[in-house]
Amino acid sequence: MFIRNAMLPEGAPPSFERPIDLVHLARQTLGDRALEREVLDLFVIQTRSVLDQLQKTGDQRGRMELAHTLKGSARSVGPDRGKRRQLARSA
Repeated sequence: MFIRNAMLPEGAPPSFERPIDLVHLARQTLGDRALEREVLDLFVIQTRSVLDQLQKTGDQRGRMELAHTLKGSARSVGPDRGKRRQLARSA
């Protein structure tokens, strides 16, 4: 993942038009592109695992807990509220 201007000014707006908020991610990783990549890789691994478990889980309580886990993972890469809703609905 190549991110231009990773060290953006404090007042830079979040990137709402993308599912991943690259501005938020760059701030969280202090512009360290290797760390950004690691965070995104971990997010992909976690998301695939949770989605796989969601498909296999029949009970409502278990599905709710998995959706909550997915929501927490999504927050780590900073998608805006609307994108998080899309992820939750598709789960």
